[in-house]
Amino acid sequence: MGLISLLGEEYLGGHSLEEGVENAGIIFHRGIIRYGWPICSTLDILGEEVKDQESVEKNVESYSTLIQSLGQLTREVSSSVKHYELMAPFTVSVKPSALCLTSRKNCEVEEIGNLSLDGNVTKLISAGRRESIRVTMDMEDHGWTYSTLKLARRMWVQGLALDIVLQSCLDTTLEDVEAFLTKNLPTGFDKSSTTIRACRGIYREPSEIAVTNSEKAKERLYTLVEKLFDAGYFVGIATHDIQLSRRIREEIIEPRGISKNRYEHQGLKGIYSFEDIIMPEALRQQENVRLYLPLEVQPGDGQAYMRRRIVMNPEIMLNYVKDRAGRMRRGMG
Repeated sequence: MGLISLLGEEYLGGHSLEEGVENAGIIFHRGIIRYGWPICSTLDILGEEVKDQESVEKNVESYSTLIQSLGQLTREVSSSVKHYELMAPFTVSVKPSALCLTSRKNCEVEEIGNLSLDGNVTKLISAGRRESIRVTMDMEDHGWTYSTLKLARRMWVQGLALDIVLQSCLDTTLEDVEAFLTKNLPTGFDKSSTTIRACRGIYREPSEIAVTNSEKAKERLYTLVEKLFDAGYFVGIATHDIQLSRRIREEIIEPRGISKNRYEHQGLKGIYSFEDIIMPEALRQQENVRLYLPLEVQPGDGQAYMRRRIVMNPEIMLNYVKDRAGRMRRGMG
């Protein structure tokens, strides 16, 4: 097994749609057995930045199938969903570049080809509505930021539910909350049932438009979470930083008396700090948790996923060593 495969395997949620759905069910029940509270998940099919129409069509078909399978899983665990009052035990996360062909002009993306992003997203949202599976539009690099935010607004105007992601590292993110998530919202739009995932951001962005210091990005993430609560959204608190997670709970959630049905903790499968510390702490307090499960449906797509992150973020190598060392210490303790 090559280095990329070695680094990536533990972070994958499966190598097929069937395996991913099965693992989502196993993880859901594991939370109940170990912590007395279920572990929710979001599934993402790897393979963004598609190059041809056939791949776009295949991705839409695969996501539609995944949504149907997750709908069946939801029905199978319906008694637990009702008992624990879960809003969305299973969701799908989709990168916009998996659903349309694009070119770049001045770093901003422009659609090309005949299969539109709006049309494909609408198809998935409609499929999700039938199966009670919510769709999250993932945020890619800064070239996608405004295209994704405008897409969300277009869906919301049509009364279609679409969850999105904001990255705290970008300089404009806090202003975007005001411009796109607060002002002139469609009549009847329900912010409390719309999830905004607040994360630091995985992409290495130019220093002219983003902070490159991780501590500054985390401080911005704290402010972003606070601002999203103020705006009335359901907040996905996506951080692997143990101290930041605790600080958000102790300085924002608890003092304000924010209800547990207004947020959840989100993290990547395979990250020690989240799975072994943040997640158990949250579950024992009966706070909802969601694991991100990326699926390598096509051979090699998982390697591309990890290779891109290692190139953009060399600290992943160090984090891998820390994660494994942490697990070894806990296993020997």
